[in-house]
Amino acid sequence: MINGLQVTVSGAELTQHLSTVAMALIERADLFRTRCSALGTTGSVYEQVKEFTVMEANCRKKASYFSFLASHLVKEESYQLSEAEILRIGMGYEKEVPIEDIMAGEK
Repeated sequence: MINGLQVTVSGAELTQHLSTVAMALIERADLFRTRCSALGTTGSVYEQVKEFTVMEANCRKKASYFSFLASHLVKEESYQLSEAEILRIGMGYEKEVPIEDIMAGEK
């Protein structure tokens, strides 16, 4: 008997997902850096630049975490994931929200 939600995922599928998430986070971090560069550092935009800088750092930190996980999985094995783990790694979503929508604050 299994208590709670448990899903079995192949190591290959999990590695691919984690690598894809890491790459998307790096792209997002690069976008934050580009936005900062475009804004400059003058008085009225300073807080926004500061916020984007923090967001960039957070994206890079998360990307590092996902890359670490992906590089340490055994592709030939199967992994049993709990609901919390599935949510933590963002697995099972049918559609990702485009970065442009996130940046525009639309979603």
